[in-house]
Amino acid sequence: MPVSPPVAGLSQDEIAWLEWFYARESLDVAHNESRWIERVIRTSPASEPLLRAEVLGGDQAAAGFAILARGAMAVHGRSGLRPANALHTLPKSNPAIRSESVSPNPSPNPSTVLPPDTEPNKLLDAANNLLVAQAFQRGAEIYHALTPVPLPTLPLTPQTLPNCPPPGDTKSSLRFITTLLRFENTNPAQTLQKLHHTKSQSNSNDTLYFEPYRKLPFHQWCSLIRDAYRESLDVPEIEGVRSIEQTLEGYAVNQPSNTDAWFAISIQQSLAGCLILSVPSRRQAEITYLGLHPKFRSKGYGFEIMRFALQWMIEQNIELASLCVDCRNLPAIQLYQLFDFNPTEAYHAWATTPQWFAETLHTPT
Repeated sequence: MPVSPPVAGLSQDEIAWLEWFYARESLDVAHNESRWIERVIRTSPASEPLLRAEVLGGDQAAAGFAILARGAMAVHGRSGLRPANALHTLPKSNPAIRSESVSPNPSPNPSTVLPPDTEPNKLLDAANNLLVAQAFQRGAEIYHALTPVPLPTLPLTPQTLPNCPPPGDTKSSLRFITTLLRFENTNPAQTLQKLHHTKSQSNSNDTLYFEPYRKLPFHQWCSLIRDAYRESLDVPEIEGVRSIEQTLEGYAVNQPSNTDAWFAISIQQSLAGCLILSVPSRRQAEITYLGLHPKFRSKGYGFEIMRFALQWMIEQNIELASLCVDCRNLPAIQLYQLFDFNPTEAYHAWATTPQWFAETLHTPT
């Protein structure tokens, strides 16, 4: 079944390959995934953002793809088994994206032929390793994948989210990081009206000041975000994996052009944190990142930051507010639930870096 609509920003050959790849998937899957593929490709700085891999082994084959995104990141698309006689076969003139072989240390051009009796999982591992190797050769600093999983037991409490248990499966080239939860508020205006007379949860009478990030020297803005990441409960495993500049480049994908949506937060005349909002579609806004310097945490300031965020959204005529959070970050989850954010989706988050990938390749199996 074809990818519909055709993905803008790709060559006819690449579109034909995606149509072949998705022919074994349902039309709904192909159509839904084509939308996020197009969104990532449209904002990618790479001239050829689609990474593809095909691995042959006897009468079986594996194929997969990934996309180079903004912010020195590669996003895993999908991989799967295919009959060898039905393999699309990428152009042999570009060995960086095609292989009939794999080596103990996969590179974009491996050289050891896979034996005919290779297990299906090994074929998939080889295809995924090829994608990761290509991504890092092309300059990515992190490669990540999200796998949809059932939502945890509701309501979300410290008892129902004790340790975010890891999945039972593994991915050879990627590390399991955490379970990410997507929350949505379908009526920000109603929430603010309900909380209009609710007092701040801060332990003091400190006033929070929000100013557009552009009023700070860029190096100071980067330093503020770096401080807000320190000792964070949100995916601490990837702290420092990318530079702050590259992280901001990724955040900028959905930065609105007509208004300020990135804010520096000051408390007691000191820079204390940051709030980064984005607008992925006309009536939807996301809280991309909300963070405070460690010395300003656990003081109730998050309540006022959330109130400011929702007020900003209302002023922009936003009807749907969303965010993603690490399931281990219980203080943040409880704050979001106070503001009528409810969980709608859950994902297992996997990732690797050049260093982690190299360690995986040199670990005996």
